[in-house]
Amino acid sequence: MLVLGVFLATMVLFSEPNFFGIRPHAVKRGLDIHSAGDFLALAEEILGDREAVVARELTKVHEEFIRGPLSQLRTDIGKRTLKGETTVLIQGRHRRKPGQYGI
Repeated sequence: MLVLGVFLATMVLFSEPNFFGIRPHAVKRGLDIHSAGDFLALAEEILGDREAVVARELTKVHEEFIRGPLSQLRTDIGKRTLKGETTVLIQGRHRRKPGQYGI
């Protein structure tokens, strides 16, 4: 989980949205993260409570999109077991307007 945490920490600097693909088998095997809820909790801890979308089973009959702040998604998804591949889109940091903060 340390490697994933370091990777997420680098995302703090980017204003572009961040995409993450979560494969259920890879999650269970290697990262000390056992669910999409665990990933969302780590992302919230490192990136803050940003807006995000969890997309499940894209291009399939049962595709699903769940939107909201990471804290809400973590709570909602933590109660369920998501099957299949999951894509998470997390909002980038807010950009400052030119001249904001006296710069």
